[in-house]
Amino acid sequence: MRIMILGASGYLGSKLTSFFDKRGVQVTQVVRKIIKDSATPIGMIEATDICNELQSKKYDWVINCAAIYERKDIDRAAIIDANMVFALRALEYTAISKTANFLTIDSSLPEELNLYSFTKKKFAEYGKFYAKNYDTNFVNVVLEMFYGEDEPDNRFFHKCYSDMISGNELLLTEGKQKRDIIHISDVCQGIEKIVFTDWSGYNDVPLGTGEAASVREMIEYMHRVLESKAKLNFGAIPLRKDEPNCISDISILREKGFKPQYSWKEGLLHFCNALSREGENE
Repeated sequence: MRIMILGASGYLGSKLTSFFDKRGVQVTQVVRKIIKDSATPIGMIEATDICNELQSKKYDWVINCAAIYERKDIDRAAIIDANMVFALRALEYTAISKTANFLTIDSSLPEELNLYSFTKKKFAEYGKFYAKNYDTNFVNVVLEMFYGEDEPDNRFFHKCYSDMISGNELLLTEGKQKRDIIHISDVCQGIEKIVFTDWSGYNDVPLGTGEAASVREMIEYMHRVLESKAKLNFGAIPLRKDEPNCISDISILREKGFKPQYSWKEGLLHFCNALSREGENE
């Protein structure tokens, strides 16, 4: 099997690259730009080379992990370009090359919540069009909030961990919103089930654990596990308007044999223990 991963330099893309490579899958990593005067890893190409690459080699899947999240320091045009324009161009190249399968990572958040979720939902609509008109099987993975001990330190759980260990006050929302959180290893296994399954047309495939707890429960659980003395200031930050509760119906993937390894408690315990061991070894 040969897979192309778009956004391979990001957290999810890099984890999927490593995951599939260890299983003997031929992986081509697509990055925005390869740094000059450095050794280019085997199987890495720039985004501008996608079309030629797809036409010169037979690929089984193109997996789109490219994304830019909405933050105050991010230009809105960059979000639109990464989440829609670039993704649509790659989808078109996939159709031109007759590559049968395209998988994209969507968000479980409602489209009206922010520009990130809006652009992700709109791109999925293009997927429906291409599946209907251009014989491309399109799998839209509706992914819940994911995390892992080797994630960037600016992600939510990693930052909370660091503040708890340092004794810094945590400024939080009320935390009543429920989230289905999924460990990165389970994300990779869920996507593995997808790519080794035959699909036809357009498919929405939810990916999470199928259970949810409130953010407050999760943070208080981490606080107990770490025996932290840091103050948890719930309510210091207002909730976003129309903040949703998110829980995944994973019945489609369960039928394919997917079973998450970690519940939210088991995953966060593993997360905290792994980071604590890493800290002890530094």
